[in-house]
Formats: sequence, C-alpha cells, structure tokens
Amino acid sequence: MPENKHEEELAHQSGADIPDPVGAADAQEYVRRLNVLRVWVGRPSIRRLSRLGGHTTSSTGAVVVAIPPSTISRILRGRTLPALPRMRFVDHFVSACLREAEIPPDVAEDQLQVWRDAWRKLALRDEVNSSAGSLPSDK
Repeated sequence: MPENKHEEELAHQSGADIPDPVGAADAQEYVRRLNVLRVWVGRPSIRRLSRLGGHTTSSTGAVVVAIPPSTISRILRGRTLPALPRMRFVDHFVSACLREAEIPPDVAEDQLQVWRDAWRKLALRDEVNSSAGSLPSDK
C-alpha cells in the first residue's frame, strides 16, 4: 500500500494497481473483470466510454462509433454470455477505461496486451473444448 500521495500516483501511472483479467476462468469472469475495470476508473457513464472508445470504419466505409452504448450495456450486463465479447470490443473498451483514468500511453498499451492475451487464452480454450465435443467417438 502506498504510504503517501506521491507513491500512490506513481503506482497508478505504472499500472501496478490496474485490474486485469489474468486468471479469469471463463467468459463470465472475464466480463466481470471488465466491470471491475470500469468501477476502478470511477464508473464513467456508458455514453462517456462510448465517446472515449473512438470511431471505426464499417464494412460500407462509413465512420461509426466503435463501441455503441447499447453494445457496452449488453456486454457488461452479461447479455452476450456465455460468449466472450469480440476482441475489437475489448480493445476499444479497455482503451476507453484507461484513457478515462489518464493512464500513460505506454502503460496503457502494456495493460491492453494483458487483456488481449487473457482473451486469446479463453477463446482458444473454448474453441478446443467445442471442437473436442464435436469429434466422432471411437466407440
């Protein structure tokens, strides 16, 4: 625990206390940790996170909001479970949260990679488990 305000600020800027998904056992736990991240940054409104999430180009070439408020709400309320959110959502959502907390860009990129790695681990495990279940048995 930091002993003074300066140490607390340094810990915050280093990313030492940023919630992460390491150890999440499934999509439900991963989404729970996305919610914890939102609370950690001060529980900004879903509309604010949508704005901070930036824009992207749709398949038709239109520039659109990267993470609409309705999508954020559905995912954080667990309405898309048991599926993991898409990686693109995770990128924009985590980046928006870290921008809200004014995390330095280099630390934010490291933290974003932690979220991506955990997502990949869960996605690959889910794929292997669903593929194994569809293989013909030897009986």
